[in-house]
Amino acid sequence: MPEIDYIIRGLKFSKKGIVIDLDEFYKVMKKFLKDKRYTTIEKDYEEKSEGESLQSFKFKWENHKDADDYHRFNLDFTLKFKNFKEVEIKKKEYLQGDLDVEIEANIASDYEELIEKKHLLKFLRGAYDKFIISSKREKYSKELLEEAYEVLGEVKKYLKTKV
Repeated sequence: MPEIDYIIRGLKFSKKGIVIDLDEFYKVMKKFLKDKRYTTIEKDYEEKSEGESLQSFKFKWENHKDADDYHRFNLDFTLKFKNFKEVEIKKKEYLQGDLDVEIEANIASDYEELIEKKHLLKFLRGAYDKFIISSKREKYSKELLEEAYEVLGEVKKYLKTKV
């Protein structure tokens, strides 16, 4: 099993009364993550109707990229849209409601479990991680933390520039 080093948990952003084109938002975020070399898997999607016109939904994207043969960056985020209703602005359909974003970032070591399968290597992994590649892990931690804040920044930038 890979060793997981959590870089950030629960990085949150909330905004009430936003107006959003959900299809465009998906495209912007997918392009941003693809440009950063992440593979994206939509892990969870839930939708609920509340009354005649209000709806809530959430989706979770798990994003990963290999930093090297031993480390993988995992940058996951959950978006919750609450109390949304359709509105028309300038003859275009949008959703209006509340948004919550939560981001989690971690680094998985030995993500392909090559060392885990061999008992002697598993024993030596602790020393390898602690003494040989600790500076590389520090560098990767800073890089992933920056990317987590960049994702949050991209969400905020999108919300400021639309409608």
